[in-house]
Amino acid sequence: MNNSTNAVFPNNFISEWLESVRTFTARYKLAEGFSIQHQIEPPLPESRLAALTSELAVRLPEAVRLFLTRGSRRCRLEYQWEPTGSASELLEEILDQAYVSGGADLCDASALVAQLKECHEWARETWIAEYPKDQEFWLNSLPISPLDNGDFLAVDLREAKADPPVVYLAHDDESRIIAPSFSAFLKTWADLCYIGPEIWILDHFIDNSTGMLDASTPKAERLRDVFRSAEQKGTS
Repeated sequence: MNNSTNAVFPNNFISEWLESVRTFTARYKLAEGFSIQHQIEPPLPESRLAALTSELAVRLPEAVRLFLTRGSRRCRLEYQWEPTGSASELLEEILDQAYVSGGADLCDASALVAQLKECHEWARETWIAEYPKDQEFWLNSLPISPLDNGDFLAVDLREAKADPPVVYLAHDDESRIIAPSFSAFLKTWADLCYIGPEIWILDHFIDNSTGMLDASTPKAERLRDVFRSAEQKGTS
């Protein structure tokens, strides 16, 4: 991706990231054992941004605002891959399972208000209310993607950062920061083939010394190699 920078994202980062989602889908659409689809909606008009911000009644970080207004008001990617043969065995070695799923419903502007309300209700009305550290995450984060199991990906609003950390909000476990910024999460997740993003999958690529996702490890490279093998079979 382009290395020249602005205040939040490298130039063209958002458009190139969205294009990488399209490319990923096209690359594996015909691959053996793959089921994959994506939906990238147009950007959110600036005229609707003020209304959204007012409804949220929390600070909308610049990075999220730019994603919505210059990229997409909703980016959804979903895939499952059930390989056979050596690819299946390699996934078992890397992920402790012989299949993989990935993608998320990211930054759905039409759902952000409801998702934020759900997070606050969960923080106040469940076991999380008895655990101050977890409750602080749930009450001071903006959800950017709901997961099927009740967890959320969110951005941390505790500090007024333009490009805030990404938090994994776990509905039945400890919540924690998994990326130092929204932009870092997007890049690292793409480099990890958009796997998960349930935490038990992402944990295979968490740096124990930092607690952050890391796509530069030998295990991450092995994951990419397995995906490349599927691409080659799909085009042969």
